[in-house]
Amino acid sequence: MSLPHLQRDALAALNGHIDRHEWRVVFDQTAHADFLDLLSHHPSAKAKIGPGVACFFKVPSLWIARPIVWIRRLDGIEDDFDLQRALSARSNPESPGLRASPFYRAARRAIEEQIEAARREGRLAAIAAGKPGLMQCSLTGGWHDERECQVDHDGPPFTTLLASWLIRRGLVIEKIRTDSEFPTPGRRFGVEGLTRDFARFHADNARLRLVWRTAHLARHCTPEGRKIALATLLAAGVDPLAASVTPDGGGRVLPMRPTPRPAPRLTGSLLRVPAPRSAAPMLARCSAG
Repeated sequence: MSLPHLQRDALAALNGHIDRHEWRVVFDQTAHADFLDLLSHHPSAKAKIGPGVACFFKVPSLWIARPIVWIRRLDGIEDDFDLQRALSARSNPESPGLRASPFYRAARRAIEEQIEAARREGRLAAIAAGKPGLMQCSLTGGWHDERECQVDHDGPPFTTLLASWLIRRGLVIEKIRTDSEFPTPGRRFGVEGLTRDFARFHADNARLRLVWRTAHLARHCTPEGRKIALATLLAAGVDPLAASVTPDGGGRVLPMRPTPRPAPRLTGSLLRVPAPRSAAPMLARCSAG
């Protein structure tokens, strides 16, 4: 396939295909091959492809500034490609289905207060440094618009913590009930005790940090930052906090080597964390790959 490995570069290449064609004009053979290969990664690929894809074309979007790609099947049915979801599935095959699942959303809902607390600390540190509205990236040390910064797990990723909690508590995802938070799209655990228990477990084992979005995405394309699917962790049958399961799920385990975290220093009434080492070498290796 001619699409680049990095998700942002692949998206740029696909947008290049889109920009070179007029409205509702069928894409050329090169673009068609790229889109067809990418469509095979979509979680709903079988339903979208149906009897076969006749062509791909673009139409104006009512919600975003860019046009979007549509599919025309051999039977004449047209459907939205859902390009971003296919790209996410290509980078992490479990991501679209897991993130959309009620269980995953309920688990994320349980730690919302901790995520917001991490962002609040970042805002206080920015005010103390005379940079309100910005946040400092823990990977690069640079200051960025707080809307461009995300809360990341330093050390065990969220899926590892989630798998460890399930294994230690002897829980099965299919048997955990979740309730709607209508009118919002959120979910919560049907048993309030599960929400409190997972929030406490996450607070005891997670190390959160603020990361610039671009550096965050670049980190996940490195071997150190690549996440292991939740299903793989659960299938291994061992506590992933005690051992790191290999991506192939072959039953082998490796010792966990969490990223060391610098000890915080108190300056006045605000908490300041020493600036981490530069992530430039890591980002350079990622770009070269």
